[in-house]
Amino acid sequence: PMSSHSGLVTTIKILNNVNFASGSNDNSIRIWNSETRAVLCTLRNHSNAVKTLEITPLGHLASGSCDKY
Repeated sequence: PMSSHSGLVTTIKILNNVNFASGSNDNSIRIWNSETRAVLCTLRNHSNAVKTLEITPLGHLASGSCDKY
């Protein structure tokens, strides 16, 4: 299901029973539906590889990258 990324997938985070997020060396984060294997959205705000994804205590998705954003 990771064929949508153009770079190596570096991190995956389960969001809920159906959705998960993936971060990649292509500087993007993708939100996926695990049942349909469809990409629900793509986030492209990083200018460097996405290295980590976490869920905050308020339920927000946080990302870490070498670009420091």
